[in-house]
Amino acid sequence: MARAQKGHKYVSGVLTFCLVILLLVAAAAAGGAFAYSYVKHAQSLVELAEQNLKNPTPSAIPESRRIYFEIPSGSSTAKIADLLEKEGLIKNKQLFKILSKVNGFDGLYQPGTHIVARDMGYEQIMLALCARPEILRLMFPEGLNSSQVYGAIRKTALTNRNDVKSFVDSADFSSYDFLDGLPKRADRLEGYLFPDTYDYDLHATPRTIVETMLGNFNRKLTQEHRDRAAELGMTIDSVIILASIIEREAVTEEDRFVISGVFHNRLASANEDTRRLQSCATVQYVFYQRNGVMLRRISESDTRVMDPYNTYLHAGLPPGPICNPGISSINAALFPEETDYMFFVARGDGTHAFNTTYEGHLEAVREYGLNLLP
Repeated sequence: MARAQKGHKYVSGVLTFCLVILLLVAAAAAGGAFAYSYVKHAQSLVELAEQNLKNPTPSAIPESRRIYFEIPSGSSTAKIADLLEKEGLIKNKQLFKILSKVNGFDGLYQPGTHIVARDMGYEQIMLALCARPEILRLMFPEGLNSSQVYGAIRKTALTNRNDVKSFVDSADFSSYDFLDGLPKRADRLEGYLFPDTYDYDLHATPRTIVETMLGNFNRKLTQEHRDRAAELGMTIDSVIILASIIEREAVTEEDRFVISGVFHNRLASANEDTRRLQSCATVQYVFYQRNGVMLRRISESDTRVMDPYNTYLHAGLPPGPICNPGISSINAALFPEETDYMFFVARGDGTHAFNTTYEGHLEAVREYGLNLLP
């Protein structure tokens, strides 16, 4: 009997041991399966983040729930976690850092402004912060003066939109050689805020906003442009002043270069009266600076307004640019069409009537009036 009981206990022990082994194997298999599953999940998250970065889509978060969260340039995961916790977007910054590491998001977070919501989970927030930052696309057409540029910026959603003009008035731009030695003007950057389409982060600083335009100007102004200016005996500033007048006077590409030829002819004249460019665009600039209104037609009395920018009264180029010209007008200023024309007047349909004599010009003025571009 004792032997039977002993045998029974032995069998029972073996079965228990086997059961424990089976449970451990099962647990290990389950753990391995879970680990494999989590690794695959983390890998899929990283792939999704990379896909979202390459092919961004508009945020699906309703405007009423949107929170604009900024990642400063150079921020570590720890710094981002601190900011998220301070904003109340996560409850545990340590957990965020651990999950970032485990999920493979470290190093993928994109500096800039991102749209998130308070009800998003950790992984949703991580994916949002790995996506391309929200940008504001601004298009500045050729021919806007600087006041109009600043006004357009003030109407945007840029966080620092109201500080741009103050920055321009006080900043040091000595690193830009094309601004070196410019005389004091009401707006020191008139003519140099290059017209183009720009993508800005919503929290872009005034310096970033302005220097992006200046950097673009610097890239567009090639060595060929500089060499040609020197060949003509012109400074870069005088080129931009002339280009700005051409920009406001011309509509068609063909007229742009002919108008430039007219202005070059007049500037080269020995007659002081002829050297008065008589550009309606400069008078328009005077009235805009004084009243904030862009006149569309200039009267004869308007041409007698006393102002250094009035080229009906003063010979040569005005003291500064009257707008921010595009590259086509800069090219026209540097490579004018060779012509005998000395006068032109806008017909009002985008074209111009050109004349070699003052008498012919007066006849054209009587026919078309002193028209301006819209």
